[in-house]
Amino acid sequence: MFIPFSVFHMRDHQTIRLDSDPPVDPWVWEGVKDATSENVAFCSQDRNALNNFRKDTWFNALIDSNQTLSENCLTLNVFSPTKPSEAAKRTGLPVLVWIHGGGLQFAASTPKMWMLSAFEDVLVVSIQYRVGVFGFLTLEDDWAPGNSGLMDQVKALKWVRDNIRAFGGDPQKVTLIGQSSGGFSVSAHMMSPKSEGLFHRAV
Repeated sequence: MFIPFSVFHMRDHQTIRLDSDPPVDPWVWEGVKDATSENVAFCSQDRNALNNFRKDTWFNALIDSNQTLSENCLTLNVFSPTKPSEAAKRTGLPVLVWIHGGGLQFAASTPKMWMLSAFEDVLVVSIQYRVGVFGFLTLEDDWAPGNSGLMDQVKALKWVRDNIRAFGGDPQKVTLIGQSSGGFSVSAHMMSPKSEGLFHRAV
């Protein structure tokens, strides 16, 4: 499922759209929201730079090259086991938060991390965050202070802390795991005071 966990304010500054404000809570919807649709935009990124990779299996695992791109992209997926053990249901499932790789330039929360929850008593959360100039460009000023993508990840971790019990998870059993630049992000969260208390283990 694709659940919106945040939005961010967009501004125009010459020809570059940047955001100096941290991500904020998403809009509130009425009734039941269908989060099962896979027709959800990925964060804006430069596809032209990826033409040499399109036929590679590893690239296809990172991102669907035909997927819509948008700045309105801060969503996360929650995958849960269909038949968790009674003990896990009583105590709350451990939570594994997956941060995708892609050199902080491309990719999205598409790898099939749901397979982990299919075989183990664990909730898997995969998150999207701004990449490229939208996520990591810094001009050392208020228009582009840098690391907006990491702030998106922090916002996703706060969503997990506040909401994962509704999915049977234990917010005190959150483990971060990442691939490539996702692993770099995990290391950054281990050092950042902004991430303190939002996770308890890292891989």
